[in-house]
Amino acid sequence: MLDKGAVISLPYGVEGFATPKHLVKEDNSQAQVEEKLEFKVIEFNKDAKRIIVSHSRIHEDISGDDSRRKGKRTGKKEGGNEVAAAIPVMEKTTLGDIEELAALKEKLDNQKVEAFKKEAAKAEAKTEAKAEVKEEEAPKARETKETKTAEVLEAEVKEDTKADAEKEA
Repeated sequence: MLDKGAVISLPYGVEGFATPKHLVKEDNSQAQVEEKLEFKVIEFNKDAKRIIVSHSRIHEDISGDDSRRKGKRTGKKEGGNEVAAAIPVMEKTTLGDIEELAALKEKLDNQKVEAFKKEAAKAEAKTEAKAEVKEEEAPKARETKETKTAEVLEAEVKEDTKADAEKEA
């Protein structure tokens, strides 16, 4: 809450501003800090980086919809000519701004996905490298065992030959 209004936390980490007259609830009480309420965006200015929101406009719109549903007419006929009631000018929100926000969100999501894919690829590469190292070590270990076995056999043959020679002598 500030002197001239309140900063409103909106979804996706966006903040808006509401003046005191836009913080009036349906029962004519003021909104309080940390209170969760619905707000309507009444002004969106991308250049000024400003979003103005209103809680009271929601109730005004609902009461306006109710009167239209009941069949009340705002125009009068006078002398055969229709006089239309003054229709308040609605603040324009450009869909381009909304599309830009959606595109920005999609871009951020895509960046997160790409980063995740890169991490997964790095982890897979490390696993493959470890597997290759183990495969290279396995033949060396087999060769070492085969060499040792051949040496042991040669030594045994030599000992047997010596023993046979000594028996004959």
